[in-house]
Amino acid sequence: MLEEIKIKSFERDDRVNIKNFAREINHLDKLELSIPEQLFEYILSQPHLRENIILAYHKETLVAFAACIKNSQEGKEASFELIVHPSYRNKRLGTMLYDNISKKAKEYNVKVVTAFAKEHMKYSVKFLENRGFQIHKYMWKMDCCLQDIDYRAMPKGAYYIRRLTHEDIKNYVDIMNAGFKKEGDVLYNENSFQILLSNPDEYVFFIVQQGKVVATAAIGLQKDINRGYIHNVTVCRAYRGQGFGKIALTHCINKIKEAGLYKAALNVDGENKNAMSLYEKIGFVEVDTDIMFKLELQYTI
Repeated sequence: MLEEIKIKSFERDDRVNIKNFAREINHLDKLELSIPEQLFEYILSQPHLRENIILAYHKETLVAFAACIKNSQEGKEASFELIVHPSYRNKRLGTMLYDNISKKAKEYNVKVVTAFAKEHMKYSVKFLENRGFQIHKYMWKMDCCLQDIDYRAMPKGAYYIRRLTHEDIKNYVDIMNAGFKKEGDVLYNENSFQILLSNPDEYVFFIVQQGKVVATAAIGLQKDINRGYIHNVTVCRAYRGQGFGKIALTHCINKIKEAGLYKAALNVDGENKNAMSLYEKIGFVEVDTDIMFKLELQYTI
């Protein structure tokens, strides 16, 4: 069967096939893949990104997708994405694509690779473990149905909220690194967030008090699956415990409702009990578990 597979890099004409592939995978694997048109345009404008997205076709049908995306300060860390249609699993197609993106990672001298798998996707978990990936952490996926929720009153206080611009990106990166970096993690860099701010369906904002940024959060308006995805919620260390997390979440929920979307979703680190408690009080419930894997690449001379 593998001899009938055509491997190619992503091109403009592949967009419809990728969207159809994502819809079918969402249905079969109970996932929520969302690929906005603006993401396609950004990737097409960046040759180094486009060349690292690999598609597998069987005849005229897209049957698998893989990517190696550099995402660290000096390109030493990369993310692997690999999705194979259920009908083509256990036929070595996944291995062929994995070898392809592994080769790209080695060409870039990547030291650490991260990958995610849903806990209920036993095939994906086993695939990564068989290739030496180690569990780095668990993350709980939480949803909140907004259909019956009224707009939330914003907590009172001497603060204001503004949307980020490209001029803010260095400050944003510093805040994200301070909020999320743990021992052994590789730093975020400005390139990591260029795609975020280039997407008009990504709403990234600062909460400002007395001229200082005290918190930030982002919302991905995923209209194709009727949800808003809340991410990168960070309160600066000196301002924690003062209610700014609740302010950020309330603003996110109101923005998602304004967009007419049915559901809000987010992921929370399994160790962050305070954040999980806050989300539950607001109305979020745990619906799934994501596993973050890491692999240190070994190079032979």
